Amino acid sequence: SSVVQGDYTVYYYDKESKTTIPLCAKPQCAHDGNDFCVATGGKQVMYTLFYNNCIYKLCRENTEEQMYEYKLLKGDKQGNELSVVTEFLTAPNVQQIHISNVLCHYGVMFFVMRKYNDDNYTNHIYAIDLASGAVKEIEVSDAARYEQYPFMTADGDYLYFAAEDVTMDKNQTWVRVDADTVMHRYNLKTGETEIISDMPKIYSSFTVNDGVIYYTTVDRGENTFSLVSFDTEKKETKTLVENRQMVYLDGKYLSENGMKVSTDRKYLYIRMTCGSGFAEAKDKRGMEIYIYDMNGKPLYDGLLIAENPRESEEYRFSAIDGEMYLLCKFWEHDENSQVKIDEASGLYTIRTDELVKGSKNWQKLYQVTSYV
Repeated sequence: SSVVQGDYTVYYYDKESKTTIPLCAKPQCAHDGNDFCVATGGKQVMYTLFYNNCIYKLCRENTEEQMYEYKLLKGDKQGNELSVVTEFLTAPNVQQIHISNVLCHYGVMFFVMRKYNDDNYTNHIYAIDLASGAVKEIEVSDAARYEQYPFMTADGDYLYFAAEDVTMDKNQTWVRVDADTVMHRYNLKTGETEIISDMPKIYSSFTVNDGVIYYTTVDRGENTFSLVSFDTEKKETKTLVENRQMVYLDGKYLSENGMKVSTDRKYLYIRMTCGSGFAEAKDKRGMEIYIYDMNGKPLYDGLLIAENPRESEEYRFSAIDGEMYLLCKFWEHDENSQVKIDEASGLYTIRTDELVKGSKNWQKLYQVTSYV
């Protein structure tokens, strides 16, 4: 069975009976956001994460003083108990706050918080000890110059994060002209942060395995990508894939988040969403995916796409221990402008080695019935 997140609700899905129920063991619970309910407790849920057999929720709750209390909650996977790990921030409820890049490593939760103040904002990286609830902000030298922390991951004793100083088009403020990207890594044992100067200024994503940083670069004009590795111990840079022509996109524009690399420590996965969200690809849809071994040997490339095009499509990808998961959401608007979810929407999975060998047998784990 699996745990999935809905509108402020965590559900339990049983694959055998194909039933979905709120993850709460309290008898006669109304699942209305009360403090006990594991499924809905926490009022406004900003992020849900499953780690070490526990469900963690980053939440905010409105107080009588028109303030938001930001809390980290913890629940068990049977829905028996929901408790407060810590309250890490109190801020006016009119202040906009955005949380991203949430991950857990070595018993610590890390995330990026963007705090808006009038027309300005600041970026912060927080660390919460899941056992003690202790909260710490990781100091970043020259933090004021960075526009965002777009990528973050953990490996071994280090937290790796990219910081970008972005230059925007003066006439079209939503269009990026240039980006000076600086790779940092924070030592979890010593508390020190260093800059890895061997990385280039511009890359589209990165991941880390066993001290080796893998990153992608994109040639927007030629519509090609390259995959490069940098060994942080040996100080060696290797080009694993050079100027690979993307077989599906034929447009000239890629979003800054268009090409992403990730790893399950068995394979390297490079994927790009086409025709939806920020990536422009004329009338093309789906997700392009390329799979390599950890040395850059090509194993698979192909397009994952729904059989019948819909008005809107959204794809989310992850891979764990040699198994791929693809969350597909297909929807249209009816005559009353209401969102209508297509029955093909759902979470699909396949073993990576089976896909590499030619299998197309994606199994559907559960049905998506609402837009989240």
